[in-house]
Amino acid sequence: MTTVNSADLKSPAETVHSDFATPTSTALRSCDQVLFYVELREVARSSEVFRNMLDAARPNASDTLDVIDVSEPASVIESILKLALGLVAPAFSSRSLSDVEPVYAAARKYIMAGPEQMLRSLIELLAMRLDDPLERLVAASNNHLDQLRDQAFDLCIGVEVDIDRMCTIKDNKLIGRLLSIRKDRTQALAELIISGKNVSEGVCGSCKTAQLLRADCSLMLAKFQCAALRVIMSRPSLEAVWADPIARGALNHLQIWQCSGSNCRNYPFFDLQERFEKAFEKKKK
Repeated sequence: MTTVNSADLKSPAETVHSDFATPTSTALRSCDQVLFYVELREVARSSEVFRNMLDAARPNASDTLDVIDVSEPASVIESILKLALGLVAPAFSSRSLSDVEPVYAAARKYIMAGPEQMLRSLIELLAMRLDDPLERLVAASNNHLDQLRDQAFDLCIGVEVDIDRMCTIKDNKLIGRLLSIRKDRTQALAELIISGKNVSEGVCGSCKTAQLLRADCSLMLAKFQCAALRVIMSRPSLEAVWADPIARGALNHLQIWQCSGSNCRNYPFFDLQERFEKAFEKKKK
């Protein structure tokens, strides 16, 4: 807290916020040099931090002003003060997440329980409206919305993500955990797709003969494997593989392939998708 002589201040039109222009013994000064005249005891009712400042404050001379420098810009301080004092606050519901987040951060910083709870609910609503799972994860993590963060985290494991955007998550451990799980999933899927084990399981002797498999299925199998490997490099999930048109087309071709063995005539790959899914669930455990 800095004490200055009232005569040393610039003109109110230049430095004082118009909604907080009535002189008091205390003023907040934003990082962009805007003064907010406030009665500290009134703000202290809603803020534990300002309550502690009030307890530590000393009586002022009539011509001095206690100036409290804060790190937030005037737009944020205006919103926080109006919420704390029960004044007409900005219409947050019509604003974007990026507009509300700094005000919420300030409410947390100054321990303003009422404004914090209201802003938290609003941010959670705005975050849930985001279609991109990564955007939702960034918003939830950076604003301490644990339940929404965990839900978004699970969605981000199997979808394509922007690495630069991921790096805006402030929790480095969360980034590391997401990258680690995605890496493990990619490796597990690659091993599953390349091994061919799921293609040969439950197939009769006639279906396994090199001549028949090479003639009827090897091309489609290779096409499926190449397409699937390409997909999982950015989206490590079987759902993404099934949604890929090339992988899906090759898989469909395999599943309708009929063994030409004289004692068979079955469709040995009709449940190939189900086999992959069951095998992948075992790998994840």
